[in-house]
Amino acid sequence: GDSFGFGEGGFYTFHSFRRRADDFKSKWFSDWERPVTVEDVEKEYWRVVDGGDLMLRVEYGNDLDVSGHGSGFPTATNCKPEDKEYVESPWNLNNLPLQEASLLKYISPNGEISGVSAPWVYVGMLFSTFCWHNEDNYLYSINYMHHGAGKTWYGVPGGEAEKFEQVFQSEVPELFEKDPKLLFKLCTMVSPKVFQEKGVRVYHTVQRPGEFIVTMPQSYHGGFSHGFNCNEAVNFAPADWLPFGRASVERYKGKKRSPVFSHERLVMTLAHRNFSDATHARASEWIESEMLYIARKELEERKFLCPGDCDLSTPDSKRPKCFKIPRDMSNVVNSKDEWIGGVSEAEMPQCHCCLHYLYLSGAMDRRNPKKVSCLSKMCLAKLLGEEKDALNLASHSEHLILAYRFTLEELFSVSSLSDAKMIFEARKLDHYFTMLKNESDAAALTVWFLPHGVDDGKESPRSSIAEIETKPKNLSLMNGNMKTSPVKNPTVAGIKRENGAPAPMVPGKFYFGFCEEVINVLKKLAGQEAKPNNGGRGLCKIEWDDSSGLPLLPIQVGHGCVIECLGEIQARPSWQDPEGLFYWPKGFVSKRNFPSMKQEGKCSYTCQVLEGDEGEPTFAVTSSEEPDAPIVSSSPAHCWQQVMQRVNHLRAAKRPRTG
Repeated sequence: GDSFGFGEGGFYTFHSFRRRADDFKSKWFSDWERPVTVEDVEKEYWRVVDGGDLMLRVEYGNDLDVSGHGSGFPTATNCKPEDKEYVESPWNLNNLPLQEASLLKYISPNGEISGVSAPWVYVGMLFSTFCWHNEDNYLYSINYMHHGAGKTWYGVPGGEAEKFEQVFQSEVPELFEKDPKLLFKLCTMVSPKVFQEKGVRVYHTVQRPGEFIVTMPQSYHGGFSHGFNCNEAVNFAPADWLPFGRASVERYKGKKRSPVFSHERLVMTLAHRNFSDATHARASEWIESEMLYIARKELEERKFLCPGDCDLSTPDSKRPKCFKIPRDMSNVVNSKDEWIGGVSEAEMPQCHCCLHYLYLSGAMDRRNPKKVSCLSKMCLAKLLGEEKDALNLASHSEHLILAYRFTLEELFSVSSLSDAKMIFEARKLDHYFTMLKNESDAAALTVWFLPHGVDDGKESPRSSIAEIETKPKNLSLMNGNMKTSPVKNPTVAGIKRENGAPAPMVPGKFYFGFCEEVINVLKKLAGQEAKPNNGGRGLCKIEWDDSSGLPLLPIQVGHGCVIECLGEIQARPSWQDPEGLFYWPKGFVSKRNFPSMKQEGKCSYTCQVLEGDEGEPTFAVTSSEEPDAPIVSSSPAHCWQQVMQRVNHLRAAKRPRTG
């Protein structure tokens, strides 16, 4: 067929796979009359791979997430008394990526991305292979062998990566013709001798139990196991990785590969932190330099959208239109001042062409609002249906809209390396763009550039996970065990207004993992003034039933959330929120869009506040793709934690990694 790669293996326990691995190795070398050496295994491996005439099936338990399968390192919840000293050790791979010197600590609210900053486990057998690859986003990696037979590693310095790729492609051109992204698939092994003969430096080592292997940024590596073994690996990123991260972004754009995380968002998060202490002095230099590079590149790309010399006397009708995305990062600083990214990759828009995460800015064509583009010339040309070399933006100026999270002046102001001339040029270009006034255009941009439910680290499903409850009680939804019928005609204590007066009791915060818009709607229902830090988005027009004094349902919130039932506020102690600020409204029902747990794209989720068997508030989130399988818990945060875990696992499954 036209496809190639690895197939699915069987299902094993750790011990049953060991029996399978040991049996396979003993049969393979059953005719040998002397002990098998490392060199023997290596010769046999390449005899099989290079020969091509032997059909052989081996299995590899790779990319096993420690959150579901457990870590080989001791943890606070799984530790023998004699191993307690290792629970907090920086050499424990559960801790290493989140050390102060690793930038991955600031990659997300809890610093964890499965397989990147949270370890994966690998269980191999004789000839189990991790094919040639370099790490996602050109990160450093560290691999520890817990147990078993040795593992052969081959490594190529990062400085020779381009030469390596050229030789690789020349060796298997027919495979690259079928799939230009072959090197990202981790499914092809070529003998190191081939590269050495073409002048590529290749290094070799054998890893044994108790040993670490560290790979450097952009360095290609591959290898195989000598028998049953168990390894664990994770990525990390000291500050000197930043230029490599930038290089990976540019390469991925050229190859149309999605990065694992937004490089620009991470740098902006780092740039807003105070790294003035001696420990981080060197890191601060790298961050300042990278921030300045990003600001300069953004200036050049936005300038490309402005034909001419940005003459401020140009009429507004002739200038490119722009739209500043509300809730920019400067308003999204959590209490620990550690993560201010404001939006997760699961909800961040990507360029229709190169798949780059559009964190800083993006462009939209009014005539085709379902596509968004980065500001590169190639991607803009495809967005506008023109050839790159013949692109004439002047002819599209009335249709093109720039959306951005930060003005150029804001970007340059973050870096202390910026001078007055840079800031003046940035300010001039900022003023040249004309702010969008057409509400329908703003609405279209909202759909694509304002992911729903990503606010200030408290109201979003992603970040509310750690904010509400650390050990939520998980409940199962059984027939007859829960009251699931929403209130059809709620009397909504606290939301009904009397004689036009505002209602007296409405949640000040609503930790149900929706979005800030829900809070603002509820505040508006209560006659409270919502804070304008979301650019007005979500302050929907509320229509009232004059006869009953109740708001008319459903209430459209933003462009991805609908409140279908406001429910009844339960003034009972058990229904009070964890901070004692409000009471949960029983029967509350809303629907919102969020990334699917089963496939790429988004689907609809129904969110409900129910009453449990013992009269306690219980929360349910139900995907439209799994209507008979609601996620139910005593904590709304835990519901969304389970959703996000499945979304992240789905994304991780599409990033095959081995080691």
